[in-house]
Amino acid sequence: MKHKMVGVEGGKTFSIEQVGIERERETLINMIALAPKASIIHVHAYESKNGHGEVANFFYLKGVDYGRMKERSLDTLNEIANNPDFSISVTRGVWQDSEGINHNRKAKDREFKTVTAIYNHDNELLTEAITKVEQSILNPQYKGAEYDKQGNGIYQQEDGTLHIRDCRLLHKVVIREGDYPQTASGELVALTNAIKKMLPISKYRQVRLDGRYDYLTIGGEIIMQDEGGKKVYVGFAEHKGFIKPRITGLENELPLVKVPIETIKQVTEPEEEIDKEILDLLG
Repeated sequence: MKHKMVGVEGGKTFSIEQVGIERERETLINMIALAPKASIIHVHAYESKNGHGEVANFFYLKGVDYGRMKERSLDTLNEIANNPDFSISVTRGVWQDSEGINHNRKAKDREFKTVTAIYNHDNELLTEAITKVEQSILNPQYKGAEYDKQGNGIYQQEDGTLHIRDCRLLHKVVIREGDYPQTASGELVALTNAIKKMLPISKYRQVRLDGRYDYLTIGGEIIMQDEGGKKVYVGFAEHKGFIKPRITGLENELPLVKVPIETIKQVTEPEEEIDKEILDLLG
């Protein structure tokens, strides 16, 4: 029997279309906008849109300042460039021919392999990669989509879809591995990407609210999807130190959708500690 989704006092239901492009979203927008900075956003069982089938749980910090992330990233990059003891190990995919020469493209006589190289401070390729990363931060080629701010942390794209922006990735747990093709990259590209991953700006994220996931928590409430693709609020009720889910968007006579207490604890008390450096990135 499919759940009939209804709006009730204390909660409101949203179809994917309503979350994405239609009306009656004010409650949802306010819920996100009023959630305080440094709130933990947990997206449970998000299915990647890249078509490779990866499913993962994500934990984000709400309210980071993108400008500060850029400044911190440039500071870190400067420290790397001026540290004579700096070195970085980079592993990349290559298509290797019978003579042991590495290529970026697949061919009949080439075999896919992974190679690892260590780059020290005096390596010219490292210097070039640092310059490329710096330019990508100062003068990005892709300016990004246009967004209209609806409230603190909640934005609307030109096509009407809602996004929670200004998030910092804290933790990712892969539930189902994706089926990714074997890909090769050039040495400079691989080194540049490896340096980018060391910078605070690499953790900047946004969450598209019409994505495919089991549920999303923010500010003590959940937006949940059932088998039919609908969404419903779930409130968290605390009693004597224990947190229990309270369904507010399903008819009372229907069975409750149970959220394991372990999940709730993980949502409210993420394993990764939020240190002062991360908190300094808040807007």
